[in-house]
Amino acid sequence: QEGASFIETIALDEDGGKAVDTRAVHAGQIRNASASVENAMTASMSTGAFEKISEAAGPIVKGLDIATMLAPMQPMQHAGDESGPDCLYDRVYVNDVKFSDVKIQLIPTQGGLNFRFQVDGLDVPGRVDYAAACLDGSNDVRVTATRVVVAGTLLVSPNGMKGFATDLVDQDITLTGLNVQASGIPGAVMGLISWDGWISSVISKGAELAMEPMMNSALGGLAGPKEMDVLGKKLRMEVSPTDISFSNSGALVSMTMGMGIGGAEQAQYVYVQNGAPTMDPGNGFQLGLADDLANSMMSQAKAIGLLSLEMPASGGTFDSTQIDMTLPPMINASADGKMQVVLGDMMATFKNNGTPVAKAAVNAKIALEVKPATGN
Repeated sequence: QEGASFIETIALDEDGGKAVDTRAVHAGQIRNASASVENAMTASMSTGAFEKISEAAGPIVKGLDIATMLAPMQPMQHAGDESGPDCLYDRVYVNDVKFSDVKIQLIPTQGGLNFRFQVDGLDVPGRVDYAAACLDGSNDVRVTATRVVVAGTLLVSPNGMKGFATDLVDQDITLTGLNVQASGIPGAVMGLISWDGWISSVISKGAELAMEPMMNSALGGLAGPKEMDVLGKKLRMEVSPTDISFSNSGALVSMTMGMGIGGAEQAQYVYVQNGAPTMDPGNGFQLGLADDLANSMMSQAKAIGLLSLEMPASGGTFDSTQIDMTLPPMINASADGKMQVVLGDMMATFKNNGTPVAKAAVNAKIALEVKPATGN
């Protein structure tokens, strides 16, 4: 059958003597170990989990450079320039977006997230380029508000290696304490500018853009390949979401993952078809990992010698033991959620002063269970 199995051979002679030999076999599809594993990770999050995400979202957004994120959309407001700058037009640009506090609320609903984005102490310095009576001009402006609230439905969708894309629909924007400082701008130009519409656009677009990195952080999407050092080796990790769905109970997310260890580019592993784990979005935060992801990593570790060990071991006739694996360890996950690690043909060579004096082959099945660490 697919996965790791043991084949036991028993030989009997005419005098009743018996010899037993057990060997491990991996059966399945051979794949490149550093290739991506489809739907390697599945996560479910309840409404309570999104409450925690909402609490963390405010500080995340406060650390973002909203003005830089809005730069490709500049000017944020313009009128009278449909055919290019003319004798009466305006273009309003954002120089910066500052605020004293941000509060975000995310509540799962069918198809998306009920979204509320509250900004206190808003301060947006900017610039207006214009023409009045065919005379060009440019003046600094500053728009402030004591509070801006953006409400709507936040749609979240997979966006390949960029993680998640967000789209804010059915928007309702409330402005409190709006104040505009725009001295020196001709009245005809002022009549072209909808200041409440401009500041509403700045905040709604800023909120929508800010949600993408926040969702990537909260839901596990990584923008492009990442590299890190592990045991002196370069570990390259790629994650791309394949599906996300929302209900009143929470959200379900599926992601494709690939992990490669430097030097193990030619390693292969035995792929076993993955099933979709059954998860309840209403039960806090749950995480499901495909056994193929772990098996691909163990195949790479074996390929570069990380699983070959030599250790001092005093046994009377030997002083050291060399351990080599003829097959990488393999995790088998069953339909009932139980996991086991299968160690196949682990060869132990016993040495005395560097000379082999004995050998033994070890096969084992080890029950594997992953639990939350208490207090961490």
